[in-house]
Amino acid sequence: MEQPITWEAAVQLVDTIDASADSGNWHAQVEAVAGGYAVAVRQHNTSTAYYLSNFRAFIALCDRLSSLGR
Repeated sequence: MEQPITWEAAVQLVDTIDASADSGNWHAQVEAVAGGYAVAVRQHNTSTAYYLSNFRAFIALCDRLSSLGR
């Protein structure tokens, strides 16, 4: 995970993920981490959570996971 972010930035990131084209495949929520907050995302019907601090990281995660499925 990258640097922790503020509560406001984490909430904004959740809102951005929820508005994205990939939102139907993900659960996103704000979680407290050492030094601040992060957004935890996990794909529907899975238990692995990924902690993000920006939308660029979310896009990279989607790209990485979709390339594994090919």
